[in-house]
Amino acid sequence: MKKTFFLATAVIISSQLHSQEDSTQSKTLEQVTVTSSRSEKKLLDAARSVTVFTANDIKKLPYQNLADLLSRSEGFYIPGTLQTPGSLQTIGLRGASSNQTLVMIDGIKVSDPSSPDNVLDFSEISLVNVERIEIVRGSHSTLYGSSAIGGVINIITKQNGKEGVNGNLSSRIGTFGNKTSDFTNHAFLNYTGKSGFYANAEVLDTRVRGLNATIDTLSPSKPKLNERDNFWKSDIVGKAGFRNNKVDAYVSYKNVYQKADIDDGPYQDDDQRTIRFKRDLITYGGQYNFNSNTSLKYIGGYTNMLRKDRKDSTKIGGVSDYTFTSGKYSGRNWNNELQFNWKNDSWNIVSGAGLVKERMTLETFFAYNSPFYSFSQTSKIDSVSTNTTFAYAHADWKQKAGNGTFNLAFGGRYNHHNRFGNYVTFELNPSYKFSDKVLVYAALTSGFNAPSLYQLYSPNKDFTSGITRGNENLKPEKSLSAEIGVKLAPTKNISATISGFRTQVKDAIEYVYLWNGQTPVNNLSYSDAYGDTYLNIGKTIVYGAELTFNASISKQFAVSVNATILDGKLKYNNNDIDKNKTQNNHVQLYSNGLFLDRSATVQKLVRRPSTANLSLIYKPVKQLRIIADYRFVGSRQDVYYNDALGPYGALGRNKLSSYSLVNLSANYQALKNLSLQLQLNNLLDESYMELAGYTTRRRGFVLGANFSF
Repeated sequence: MKKTFFLATAVIISSQLHSQEDSTQSKTLEQVTVTSSRSEKKLLDAARSVTVFTANDIKKLPYQNLADLLSRSEGFYIPGTLQTPGSLQTIGLRGASSNQTLVMIDGIKVSDPSSPDNVLDFSEISLVNVERIEIVRGSHSTLYGSSAIGGVINIITKQNGKEGVNGNLSSRIGTFGNKTSDFTNHAFLNYTGKSGFYANAEVLDTRVRGLNATIDTLSPSKPKLNERDNFWKSDIVGKAGFRNNKVDAYVSYKNVYQKADIDDGPYQDDDQRTIRFKRDLITYGGQYNFNSNTSLKYIGGYTNMLRKDRKDSTKIGGVSDYTFTSGKYSGRNWNNELQFNWKNDSWNIVSGAGLVKERMTLETFFAYNSPFYSFSQTSKIDSVSTNTTFAYAHADWKQKAGNGTFNLAFGGRYNHHNRFGNYVTFELNPSYKFSDKVLVYAALTSGFNAPSLYQLYSPNKDFTSGITRGNENLKPEKSLSAEIGVKLAPTKNISATISGFRTQVKDAIEYVYLWNGQTPVNNLSYSDAYGDTYLNIGKTIVYGAELTFNASISKQFAVSVNATILDGKLKYNNNDIDKNKTQNNHVQLYSNGLFLDRSATVQKLVRRPSTANLSLIYKPVKQLRIIADYRFVGSRQDVYYNDALGPYGALGRNKLSSYSLVNLSANYQALKNLSLQLQLNNLLDESYMELAGYTTRRRGFVLGANFSF
């Protein structure tokens, strides 16, 4: 398998192939992106690493969900994608932490403000009502604010379609292991009038009989449950709007509901724990075009999510452990923004201002009731919030220079956060286009990631020290990124890109234990515990390279390859510790068990593998498309709970082996309006581990039918 990886890397590496309706011809660098600069640009002219997936790509290629789609693109690693459906999926882009990649729907941030690090569970996001997905890699905080350190994913929903009434019905059934099933039904309806008015609605229902999510290694004296973790998901979407040459206005509503059986953690089965999740998302906006050069745009949105976590372990397999736990987590997010665009032959200027507000509430309950002793505890965070106001300006200037065109993109953003105050980011992005075939670019950008509501306001307090878990003095994580790259399009059928990048994030927020500073570290015991909290401590350094290659060899055959090489390290300086917050006590990092009584460097980062993807597309006849996919994930560091790291224990490290997966799929256009799909996933029935302690999908198949009208 390793030889195959190196052969694939040598070929050079790519995004997914974007195909025409009746051939395999690649057009990737001719596509248009809006997200990279908040104005329209061809991909070859966009001086950043950008990928665009259209609705046609999603329809033609074998993606089962958004995480599956992104995982086949360069720069991404999304743990949970290959586990049983409903598992937590956390996104990693260019080695950034899971809360350092911005995900938007129609320009509105989607996250979980009630979670400890404000991170989105990607299993929530389906491919329902998606018109296109734009991915911009690298820091983009100047245009988009907090979280955009690793990059930006902008999901743009469907608008007007063909005139009149049209729609789509699809159904899919599959399996991904012994005694598993995945049954999904989907319907879409659109009306578009001559005047420019449109309305659409879409529903999705997924029901899964899953795997046991964890690998069980219980001792013989404990009950071995080996229960299956099932999953149910439904999406309901509606959108209405009006579009013509002058006006583009819309309002949309999306409801997500899902229920997942989950386990307690790696190697810890649990047949009594479920999570119910609900999100309501409303987006609205409008754009007025004064003329072909000037426009004014308003972007607004509101999202409200609720997550309920319930575990009744009073009886498990006939053995009682007398415990009951529940949690109710609610988060809200408001976004309102005004954007102005102006351009002429030399300049393209974008400016804007707006307000973002986040709010959360949290309530957890724990009860222990045995015949001999009873105890219960409730913890609450009642409606805490943050407000961020911002203003930004960004300009693109281009000028003929020699036989090509020089372009300079630059900009700045002012942010005011009601807790940490003011913060400014910048972007400097020169490029030179030698012809219509070659672009060379460089970028120097800064970014930031605001602390979460939980990190700021968690009320949990240690009775001995009085130190709270929440730290209202937290600063934002601050990044500085550098990137250089080349884009090539020697013919209309061939394209390639290569880029190198380095990102440094300082003031990284870490969860830490505090221990009695008067006791030597080697003599610490449970009685020396002085609480836990969050601190700005440490520096993360990530560096790597991405390569892509797309080629349409003929109308029948095409190849697409991509690869990402990643490495990095952590640095800690004990002089950066906030002594006022820690009261001069010992600081232990939960993420790796280190005591910061001295400065330290940790080589390698957790869950940041190098990856590669190879896709071969063959069309023997017009109606049939066959795709063979190969995916390689390199060896990587993972974590496990190590009770030897201090009195409480902390996260230790173990190394997971690399793995390779081969998938085969076919799409057959049986009738003008009817297509049939077949997927064979993990064709070689590879046994592998995505995350330590969790099971993964084995060989499986998917049968699908799609009817359009």
